Order: sequence, then C-alpha cells, then structure tokens
Amino acid sequence: MTAGPAPYPYQDLSPTTRTATIAIWAYLVADTVLGLGLFYHRVLDPTPLPPGLASLVLPLAFLTLCLTVAAFAIVQSWIYQASRNAHALGGDLTITPGWAVGAFWVPLQHIEKPLKAMQETWLASHHGRDWKSHRAPRRLDLWRALWLAVLVAKTLALWVGEKQSVLSGYFYLADVLCNVPLCLLFLSIMRQVSVAQRITHGQVPAAAAAEPRSIGRYRDLGGWTRIATVMVALHMFPPALAAGYFYYHDVLMRTPIDPTMAGFADLLTWWPLLWALATMVVIGCWIYRASVNAHALASGLTIGPGWAVGWFFIPIAHLFKPFDAMKETWLASHHPRDWATRSPPVLLLTWWGLWVAVLSLHNLSGYMFERNYTLATKLAFAEGLLNIPLCLVLIAVVRAVAAAQRRAAA
Repeated sequence: MTAGPAPYPYQDLSPTTRTATIAIWAYLVADTVLGLGLFYHRVLDPTPLPPGLASLVLPLAFLTLCLTVAAFAIVQSWIYQASRNAHALGGDLTITPGWAVGAFWVPLQHIEKPLKAMQETWLASHHGRDWKSHRAPRRLDLWRALWLAVLVAKTLALWVGEKQSVLSGYFYLADVLCNVPLCLLFLSIMRQVSVAQRITHGQVPAAAAAEPRSIGRYRDLGGWTRIATVMVALHMFPPALAAGYFYYHDVLMRTPIDPTMAGFADLLTWWPLLWALATMVVIGCWIYRASVNAHALASGLTIGPGWAVGWFFIPIAHLFKPFDAMKETWLASHHPRDWATRSPPVLLLTWWGLWVAVLSLHNLSGYMFERNYTLATKLAFAEGLLNIPLCLVLIAVVRAVAAAQRRAAA
C-alpha cells in the first residue's frame, strides 16, 4: 500500500483534464435532472407518471448510469496520472498511483486513503521536492466530505427504494445538493493541480508562453455594461409573472382563462420571449467585447471572442464551453499576468450552475408541453423563479468583469 520514490515519467496532464471536465459536466447534468425528477415525483407530486414521461425514466436512468461509469473511470484515470506526475515531481510520496485509485474500492480504506493520496498529489504538484514542509488546503477536506455525503445519499436512496418512496425522494434531493458543489469543487481542483504540475515541471504557463493575439484593442465596457445591466434587470420579472399567471390558472385554480383576458394572456406569452431575445443579443455583444478586451490585456487565451459567443449555439458543447470562455475572460481581466494559474470564483460557478438549471427546465418544459401540460406549466413556473437569482448573479458578473478590466487597463 505504500512505496518510496518511483521513477515515473512526467506526462502533461492537460489533455486528461479537458476530457475529465467534459465527462464531469455531462454526468452532472444528467444526474441532477434525474435526481430532481425523482424527488418531484416521489415527494411533491407522487401520482402515476403520464405515459409520455414514464417512457423517458428508464432511458434517462440508463444514460445517467453510463455517464456515471464513464465519468468515474475518466476521473480515476486523471487521479492515476496526476499521482504519477506527483511522484516524478516530488518524490518520496507514501501512496503509489495504483493505490491512489484502488483505495476508492476498498471498504473503510475509501474513507481516508483517497484524501491522503490527493493531499500528497496536491502538495508535490505545487511545491515539488519541498512538499513535506507545506500543508494541504482545506478544500481537499471539503472535497472528501462532499464525496462521502454523495456516496451515503446515493446508497440510502437505492436501499430505501420503493419501500419508502417519499424518504428515498429526499435522499435523491440530498444527493443533488451535495453532488453539484462536489463536481464544481473537483473541477477547480483538477485545473489547479494540472497548472501547478506544469509550473513545477518547468513548463511555461500558457499565459506567459503564447504571444499576444492581435484580435482587437481595448475599449472600456462602461456603455455595454450599463445597457446589459438594465436589460438583464428588466428580464428578471416577465418570465416569472407570465409563468405565475398560467400556473395560477392552469394548476391552482384549474379554470380556463376568461376570453376578455385572452389579449393579456397573449401578451404574457410573447413579451417575455421577445425581451429575452433582445437581452440575449445585448449580452452576446457584451461577452464579445469583454473577450476582445481580455485578449488585449493578457496573452495565451485559448477561446476567441467569436467562439465565446458561438459556443452557446453548439449542442452539448453549450453546456461547458461558454463557461470556459467566460472563465478565461474573468481571470484575464482580474489577473492579466498569471491568469492561467488562477481558479474561477464561486460567483462565476454559481452563474453557470443557475444558467444550466434554467436551460434544462426550459427545454424540459417545452418537451412536456404537448405530453403533460400541467407538468410543463409547473416546470415553466420553476424556471421563471430560478431566472431571478440567475439575472442577479449575471449582473454581478458583468459589473465585476467591467470594473476589473478598467483597473487592469489603467
């Protein structure tokens, strides 16, 4: 279980990190949708599922299982290679790469050994041969605690199963509430370890290695930021009001809309959509201009301004690539000299998590509209409510990036 220094060859961890990032995002989206769906069915609305929705449960569960297995295998591969690199960089680590992975599968050992292996990997990656004189950050303890919480929640949810349907629904909700921060935290850990290993190995960080890209000159974001703030602030309420109106009539009261109010109902249907499209155009322009400024302030950014907007329209990739672009813009704006060694803040992770949740509710509501109108109305109402904190966080992100770019340019 333990070993002295081993002559493992160093291998750049960046490709495995990118693959693991995609796998984790795909797993997180599928697992969250399934977990929230089971919680809703078993706790909030424990009625038989309509045929159209019931037929989706088994395929979604199978897809989630496949993504879980794939993501776990890819993450284990990342841990193995990260540990090999740590042995090459630090030497004298007590846990071998094989045991860093194998400890996850051994009862009782899986509680402590993975944490110790990750601590040694982190320290050797950041401090090389001097790793023993440093302490691992608290975030690794938090990662272990969240991992164990997710493991317990999933086990209890499967063990209770259909015997106590309501209780299992709460376990599925607990799983989602622990799994989302777990995945986001591990994504941050992977990136930090990958970058630290490149620095310790003597590789030049991407921010310093690449030549500045001649994309455009810096322009103050003040005008676009003010317009985007107003548009997003006004976009907070129309979707919630429209969804609330139809939720009240179609779900709570179960009464048809009065014919004299048909014009008002049509207005509530189309006005939020038109305003959302206008807001998307403004935010797209802001993202493009902010990315141009980021390229002017820092070197080595991998996503251009065009793709920073374009990735939003590419299926599957729109679940993670726009976040990568905004992360580069944020980090280059706040830390132009060493942005590649930094991690995204909680504010940015919160914005993206809310955006994916709202997008998922919107797509699911549209899919269920013809199959189960009542359920579609409930999902639309949840989307409208969740849109409010999304807009507030987006405003904070927009203003923070604009202010950081102004300071960097000065």
